Amino acid sequence: MDDSSISITIQSEPISTPPSSPSADTGARVEFSGMIRGLENESPIKGLHYESYDEMAINIMKKLLETLRKDHPFERATVIHRKGNVPVGEAAIYVCIESGHRKEAFEVCTKFMDQLKQHVPIWKTHSF
Repeated sequence: MDDSSISITIQSEPISTPPSSPSADTGARVEFSGMIRGLENESPIKGLHYESYDEMAINIMKKLLETLRKDHPFERATVIHRKGNVPVGEAAIYVCIESGHRKEAFEVCTKFMDQLKQHVPIWKTHSF
């Protein structure tokens, strides 16, 4: 796969689902949006604040996806992560995985989200 099959963006603006057409080999498309809830650690919040080392975070996310692709082939991956203040009800992250079969798409999305929290330099504070 070429480099264009993985798209990663970190932005301050609200996330809008990017328009795209599935590739010819796409049999499954899994989309995940991580929404900000009104409670964090059982306390009411107005939102969350995210900070990141953008270039480093993007490189690590890309490497995570490239590593996952070895065991779970996919056609295309799109990740958009917010930074700055994200109010309750808005998405902090959007992940879209397109693959030949649903199993790979779900596996990549789930494993990516698990590893994102462990390895990517993006930090959140509980309110703003």
